[in-house]
Formats: sequence, structure tokens, C-alpha cells
Amino acid sequence: MGSYLHSLETVVNVFRAQRAHIARIHQLFAKTNQFNLTTKRYSGADLEAFIERDDCHLYLASARDRFGDLGNIGVCLVHIQDHHAALIDSFLLSCRAMGRGIEAAIMNYLKREYLQRTSLSAMEGLYIPTKKNVPAKTFYASEGFQVAQTSPTGAIRYVLSRDAVAFSPCDWITLEES
Repeated sequence: MGSYLHSLETVVNVFRAQRAHIARIHQLFAKTNQFNLTTKRYSGADLEAFIERDDCHLYLASARDRFGDLGNIGVCLVHIQDHHAALIDSFLLSCRAMGRGIEAAIMNYLKREYLQRTSLSAMEGLYIPTKKNVPAKTFYASEGFQVAQTSPTGAIRYVLSRDAVAFSPCDWITLEES
């Protein structure tokens, strides 16, 4: 499997979303179910408001490989909480990009962005289970996050402290930042 993933020559670009991206981001929020950690659905107006807020960062991820361009395949919405933690409100990846380690590359980007390039002490994430998002269930745990709280509904709040950050191996992916 490793040699196959290397042979794909995958390049992932993670960047801050702009208004011109709203239609695609809205489409991903509306249609992505399998790798969608919370399955929250946001309107175009909500997404525009997030772009305008200083305490919200809306990211889009695109990917390409030796066979062609996969396009914009991932979205992350991060809220900064009182200058101490970054809360990953939403993290989703199109099913056509699953199984390649792209989600780990995007999370590595977020870890670097918030736990190495800022003074934030932690990142937090939420998994809200549905019938369709089982493929995302163990994502935070696989990324080194610790369970902070569970609810009777099965929702799990995770936390990753700055001093516990570790990057997931995915050296078959070239990560670009713009």
C-alpha cells in the first residue's frame, strides 16, 4: 500500500477560503457524510460570515496526483477560543479523497498552524456520530487527541495540547500552503 500511495505523487494545498469559494464549500458541507466529523450544515451566508470573522478560520484543501486534479476536496472550520485554544468546528473530506492519508496531511497543517506557529495551548475537536460518518469515528484519536468528554448521545470532545503534538506520517504527500 505504501508504494502505491508514493506512486500517486499526491500534492495537497491547504489555504484560507475566500468568497469565491463559497459555492464549493457549501456543496461540501451539504453533501459530505462519510468523512464529516460533525455533519454540521452551514448556509452560504453562514460561510460568508465565518470568512469575515477574526476568530474564525475557514480552510479549503485541494489535491492533485499524477492522474489529475481532484479539485477542492476538504474543508476545515476553526474557531479561536479566548486566545487559548483552537476549536475544530468542522472537518470534512470528500469521499473521493479518502484512504490516501490526505486527512492526516490536512491535520498536520492545522497542528503546525495552531500549535507551533501561535501561542495557543491546545486544539479541540468534536465527533458527533451519525449512521453515515463511521469512517471518521477514530480520526481524532489516531491523530493523538485525547478524549476530554463524552456525552450520552455518543458525541466525543477531544483535546490535543501543545506539548503532546505529534505529526502523522504521510511522507507520500507533498503539502503546499498558500
